[in-house]
Amino acid sequence: MIKAYELYLKDTSCNTKEEKEILSAIRYHDIGKGFCKVFSNFKGQPTTAAHYYCHENVGAYLYLSYHKESGIDPIEVANLIAHHMDHYKGEKYLEKIKSRFGEDFCKKLEIVHKYDKAAH
Repeated sequence: MIKAYELYLKDTSCNTKEEKEILSAIRYHDIGKGFCKVFSNFKGQPTTAAHYYCHENVGAYLYLSYHKESGIDPIEVANLIAHHMDHYKGEKYLEKIKSRFGEDFCKKLEIVHKYDKAAH
């Protein structure tokens, strides 16, 4: 999260409300991972790799629970956090998200995804 946050700060002035919301989403997008880390698959069978099932939902909840920033829409940020994994669900699913939340939301979501990916 820190690397993605630093990359976005380097590339953006963060002067607009939209940029601040994106920055906040990037800053906290994986905050739920610590609560969701398991070494098993969906069937409960042990694995050697860690999995973070539904961490985006836990992260959105945690963000809303502890949000103290002013000048941004906490619901928009939580929604970006909750949907930051949607790019891995396919184009059809992304179209559904676009029809539900609009093109502007999807543009912000794309930016969050871009910096999340760049940080790995």
